[in-house]
Amino acid sequence: QIIPIKDADDYTIKIATKTQNETQSAEASRIRYTNRQNFWAEFIQYCRDNDGIFANNSPVGDSWIGKSIRVPYGINMNAVIGYNLARIEIYFNSGNKETNKRVFDYLYSRKEEIEAEYGQPLIWQRLTDKVTCRVKDEREYLCFDIEDKTELFAFLKDASDKMSVIFHNYILEYKE
Repeated sequence: QIIPIKDADDYTIKIATKTQNETQSAEASRIRYTNRQNFWAEFIQYCRDNDGIFANNSPVGDSWIGKSIRVPYGINMNAVIGYNLARIEIYFNSGNKETNKRVFDYLYSRKEEIEAEYGQPLIWQRLTDKVTCRVKDEREYLCFDIEDKTELFAFLKDASDKMSVIFHNYILEYKE
């Protein structure tokens, strides 16, 4: 089969454009990975200097780092960053949807007490159609566009310290 020259040229341009887009996408992905890894390295050092619960974590290129709060039911503490947000979350992921929902519902029934101890409202997400659930404190921060991250690191550290203690204690009270 013979391809007309105009169609062959169009095809060559499309392939070149696709290759260029893939290269740019890979480079952007590499930059995001490096930025996140640097962010977590700085945050972990902040935790080491200030006795935060993430002090023994290792920097990763992901948008989150996690830590067990040493309770049953597959419940962890995560610190999460995005371009314009930072959050601390209690993440329920036992692998069993019913177990996650039961523990979440129990904690939700104690919501007023938990939030009073925490000192402000939290965002409660049962995520009914998913296996997991979460409770979070989320703030707007330009995580990668600020030079002095002290306020951001203080939020992540203080919120994780408070939430881990509070939720640890309430989850230990839970009886199936």
